[in-house]
Amino acid sequence: MTTTAVRRGARITLLACTALALGAGGVLPAQAAPARPAAAHATADDEVNITQGQPVWGLDQRLRDLHQQNKSKSRGDYVQSLVNGLGPSLNGHYNLLVTVSDARFTHNLTGFRFRALVRKSSGVYYNIWVFESGDFQLQSDGGWSNWGFYGHGNRSGGNVSFQRVPGGEIQGEDGKCLDVAGSRAENGRAIQTYDCNNTNAQWWRREGSALRAGDLGNWCLDAAGASTGAQAQLWVCNGTPPQQWSYESGQLRNAQWGYCLDVPNGNTSNGSRLQMSACDGSDRQRFTIPGD
Repeated sequence: MTTTAVRRGARITLLACTALALGAGGVLPAQAAPARPAAAHATADDEVNITQGQPVWGLDQRLRDLHQQNKSKSRGDYVQSLVNGLGPSLNGHYNLLVTVSDARFTHNLTGFRFRALVRKSSGVYYNIWVFESGDFQLQSDGGWSNWGFYGHGNRSGGNVSFQRVPGGEIQGEDGKCLDVAGSRAENGRAIQTYDCNNTNAQWWRREGSALRAGDLGNWCLDAAGASTGAQAQLWVCNGTPPQQWSYESGQLRNAQWGYCLDVPNGNTSNGSRLQMSACDGSDRQRFTIPGD
């Protein structure tokens, strides 16, 4: 993955699946900002206040480490450190925005996956947002000291239109994600449940009735047979019925065999290999899947 730092006055077009580190800044003059609501502050005992996020992603600890390492720097250097330190860890799946909390801005960002409020110094707070898509309009620029971002979209001055990356996690009722064991792309590779961690092994895309392991190449979710206990596996995409799935009432039903994807015995342990089983509507056969 190639990353490119860009700042001030440029118009940037980012292609989906190509992540660029985008510097802040534009051509709008700085403006006075309204007072920040006191209730939004992080506490003195916790300079990094995580308000939304999955700990297994590791973003919370990574943010705390970056904050401690860089909080004594100038505001501009601090923001750059956060953007360059957090952005690549998103694996190109989501967008990142860092903005001083008392800046004047509007947005309609959606699909938030992580949010934090960080106190850099007395009276200086930054929002850290990880999200899917939407528009952001900054009315008071100030360059890197006020904002920075990393992701996919189009920028003109203080306006950025962030794009959603196709695909996402397939998540079971237990909150675990479908995972390609060891992130290895090979025929017969196990499909297991694992803590959701935003790695390439857990990123899936719907292409017609196929479910493609989106970041691993030409590999699809495949049913090995038509009996309870037949394994779900990774296989090179070939368009055959064992790789065709219908999604109804939360169940993934295989077109070839008519059986459903199933977590054996509802086992919620990491590494539980998925299987095929007669469709019964139980929670162990219910999944949420990405829309594209």
